[in-house]
Amino acid sequence: MTAPPREELARWAEALEGKTPAEILAAVAAEYPPGRVGFATGFGAEGCVLVDVAARAGIPLDVFTIDTGTLFPETYALWNRLEARYGITIRRVASSAADAPVPEGAPAPWETDPDHCCEVRKVLPLRAELGRFDAWVTAIRRDQTPDRANAAVVEWDEKFQLVKVNPLAAWSSRDVEEHVRAHDVPTNPLHAQGYRSIGCAPCTTPVGAGEDPRAGRWRGRTKTECGLHARPATVLRIASETATPTPTSTSTPTPTSTSTPTSTSTPTSLASPLGGYILWLTGLSGAGKSTLSHALRDTLAAERPVEILDGDEVRTYLSAGLGFSKEDRDTNVRRIGFVARLLARTGAAAVTAAISPYAATREEVRSLAERDGVPFVEVFVSAPVATLAERDVKGLYRKALAGELTRFTGVSDPYEPPARPDVVVRTDVETVEESARRILDHLRGRGLLRGAAAGTAEVAAS
Repeated sequence: MTAPPREELARWAEALEGKTPAEILAAVAAEYPPGRVGFATGFGAEGCVLVDVAARAGIPLDVFTIDTGTLFPETYALWNRLEARYGITIRRVASSAADAPVPEGAPAPWETDPDHCCEVRKVLPLRAELGRFDAWVTAIRRDQTPDRANAAVVEWDEKFQLVKVNPLAAWSSRDVEEHVRAHDVPTNPLHAQGYRSIGCAPCTTPVGAGEDPRAGRWRGRTKTECGLHARPATVLRIASETATPTPTSTSTPTPTSTSTPTSTSTPTSLASPLGGYILWLTGLSGAGKSTLSHALRDTLAAERPVEILDGDEVRTYLSAGLGFSKEDRDTNVRRIGFVARLLARTGAAAVTAAISPYAATREEVRSLAERDGVPFVEVFVSAPVATLAERDVKGLYRKALAGELTRFTGVSDPYEPPARPDVVVRTDVETVEESARRILDHLRGRGLLRGAAAGTAEVAAS
């Protein structure tokens, strides 16, 4: 969206300053066509108050929430209570990372790099969702953090490039509490247990008497914001440098001062006399595709540049707007195949780690690669659902098997195993090293890899 003239936005903000939240919401609803204003709630008391205000005033809001997959059970219960109380639907918006189990034995992303975790699970899904709107409503208050202290009632959001509306900007915590009591607004019961500011369960703790309300967020770190409101918007300064993240194939995304991922793979300036190829790892969620791809990287990189196209990262940076219908899944796989083909044509080993559930689409990707003279190696990373359910610390397989989770590949959505894969690895009975060595042996047999003979200590355990 193009920023409106700053003087116009400043005049509007000044006119709405001092108005009630209902009056502010009504003015915004009258300014934009239906469906062009979204309200993002994190289910804090302020967000619940705005839902109540809109319902009482008869103001229709497109309400959605960013589900990181790690919210408190009490938060999910509140979500249901608000929908029932006000007769509304609060849409779920999430990145693929929210529904993916943390690999067994791997450190949780919120422990190793909480900034990047917030970027992938919160900021990027929100950025993609806000592309549908001309304005978004938030529940922030000026007295919450220094980053929010200059929030106007209406302002230009430089980070997400649309109008931002803050109906509660001038309210205090007492104002919120009084509204909740006066109108019996449903709120999170965790507030009564010392949780003043509630986010994801792994990163939120109660606060003690006299502590800042947000002291329980990312306790022990200097971090106090998830990134959604960390860079204050202003009606007086409209930046032009903020851009949507550039899709970049990465081995390990590194957070920077912008949202653009940084590649940490082998530089493509290292020319390979052997030529490039595509190593396509397919299999169910949790089977070990990502683990294997990283275990193979160092050996492959000794001879040519290597790029890993991880399914979750591609979903975040390249396919954020896609859902999980068959059409969207096929589009996602075709995008991965296109990027992999371009990389391989420059001499790189393009290693893909994506579920890619449909055989016909995988065959289409292979055909296009071979048409361009790019060798294609399909690896079926196999493990029975029972084993994957045991590995799944988040219980997604259990929920899918119980009928509580729809469109879950391998349970409630189809997965078509390759009929003639080049390599089959059984991660339920093989170690990572054993599976990786068999893939390397196949590459050598195809003349795609030189290197040491199988059986040497060449494979990095992961």
